[in-house]
Amino acid sequence: MAICGDRATQASHRQGVEANRQLENAMYCPSLFREDRLEVPHAFIRDRRLGLPISLGSSGLIANLVPFVLKTADSEHGVLQAHMARANPQWRELDDQAVYGKLE
Repeated sequence: MAICGDRATQASHRQGVEANRQLENAMYCPSLFREDRLEVPHAFIRDRRLGLPISLGSSGLIANLVPFVLKTADSEHGVLQAHMARANPQWRELDDQAVYGKLE
């Protein structure tokens, strides 16, 4: 999840994208549930602009509703960008960890 535009965050994002590609290739998805038309998941995401990033903080699981935007011009499949307020303590504990996200 990109919190700001610094180089460390961008590098972390690239690592996460590569990890997702590896998982995508390893995950079994029956053809009945597979969606190959990119516009379908993009429409789903655009209709649900609030998301729930869930991460493991020093005191346990942390989850906060935050706004999400899908940027389709940034990559082949699009980039899901979230905005987390500086006052939200969750962003301080996101370094080098996977974050589960759920769109509401």
